[in-house]
Amino acid sequence: MDVFLAEEEQTGRGLGSRVIAEFVRDVVFATPATTACVAGPEADNRASIRAFEKAGFTAMRGFREPQDENRLHVLMRLDRAS
Repeated sequence: MDVFLAEEEQTGRGLGSRVIAEFVRDVVFATPATTACVAGPEADNRASIRAFEKAGFTAMRGFREPQDENRLHVLMRLDRAS
């Protein structure tokens, strides 16, 4: 999932984390068999990482994405609440 805000002045208001949280709740975890959701924002995109953290995700580890010019990403995970 990529979250893009159309206007820069709309950033920093928590909209990204709300969109992520609602998408995960309403779409990803709509299937009862789904137990976790993972994401891989670029490591240098602190705003994106923070939005995922605010939506409940935890940073697990870094990884390089060969299909993305070997850029460093952060593996983030959110487990379904019990």
